[in-house]
Amino acid sequence: KKKKLKDEAHQFSFVKPQARVDRVVKEDEHIVEIPMPESLKGKNMVIEVNSDDIQRFLTFYSSNLRVLVNADFGELRVLDTNTLKALPKVYVKVYCQSSDGQELFFRDGFTDIRGKFEY
Repeated sequence: KKKKLKDEAHQFSFVKPQARVDRVVKEDEHIVEIPMPESLKGKNMVIEVNSDDIQRFLTFYSSNLRVLVNADFGELRVLDTNTLKALPKVYVKVYCQSSDGQELFFRDGFTDIRGKFEY
């Protein structure tokens, strides 16, 4: 089975962090928002969150693309994050997951003039 970066993020633990934010979370807090340091805005990164009970990794890719997926109609739309204008001619690759959990290539192509791609 082909490994993905998000599955292997724990292997990045040897990399020296570029920034660290420590935050005490109150017991009644269910959602905690921590602002992104200015020096990291616009960068790709692996984010690590630690507590006494958990350790989680999230791979974050900085992009000017906003992708809206409508799975019920098998359609996605690609927009410019800043202007929200549809982006035509964007190359899209779609993968699916088989019943046994294997990830398979499904379809590829380009968005139309409305920024839409049907899969």
